[in-house]
Amino acid sequence: MTTNQPNATFKEYPVNANGLALNCREAGAGLPVIFLESLRWGNQSLYDSLARTFHLFILELPSGDTEGIEQVIREAASMLAGNAYNLVGASLGANVALRTVLKAVLDSEPAESLVLLSPTAVRPSNALTELDQRQWTSPLLAYPERHANLAELPGHSELASIFSPGDSDTDLESLLPQVRCPTLAVFGTRDRLVSREAPSTYRGSIPNCHVSLVYDTAHLASAERPEAVASVVTDFIENRETFVVNRHSSVINP
Repeated sequence: MTTNQPNATFKEYPVNANGLALNCREAGAGLPVIFLESLRWGNQSLYDSLARTFHLFILELPSGDTEGIEQVIREAASMLAGNAYNLVGASLGANVALRTVLKAVLDSEPAESLVLLSPTAVRPSNALTELDQRQWTSPLLAYPERHANLAELPGHSELASIFSPGDSDTDLESLLPQVRCPTLAVFGTRDRLVSREAPSTYRGSIPNCHVSLVYDTAHLASAERPEAVASVVTDFIENRETFVVNRHSSVINP
């Protein structure tokens, strides 16, 4: 992928599903991709890359507790993309995407593939305690000094609600073998919000799961290396069963 292509033009509008209004941004053409967003900051380059290949719908998750939102996501995705789409989420959005395919199971699974970017729902790190906003940049970014717009990050309370391990579901790990669609889990090699066992847990528990590790990035791997993340996500969605990693961890090197 090249970095000198023009940015995608997104149209923005509300989507009302199951009694809840979600903000949606849409761009591109091709295979439909539903992206569940918990943090807008740092993701625009990833979105621009994905919209060059796919019909991208970004659904902004509401702030606070997301428990029970799975049916809202199902209904919204169906309204936007019909009965077949690729479901992607980052961090809290990845947790919601995973719960959606597990806890809102349909006879015919509409998610043709599932992409989990830095999920924390399984094997979260227990080393994180109360952090102020300045300290939060350490687990989120390997090189915060490279981000000129760091001041635009939300405040501590919002960051804590998005990224704290409190979103983990102790029952979710036992349900992973029930995921029926091809799955890709992507982690930064310096992500401290999950334990070291998390990537191998996803790969070993989900029947058709691939894991990619993004070298020298922390939790916000898609903000630190958007082209690398977009490349592996695009390759996976387009190829699915023939994805080259073939159930082995792949480190995306510099």
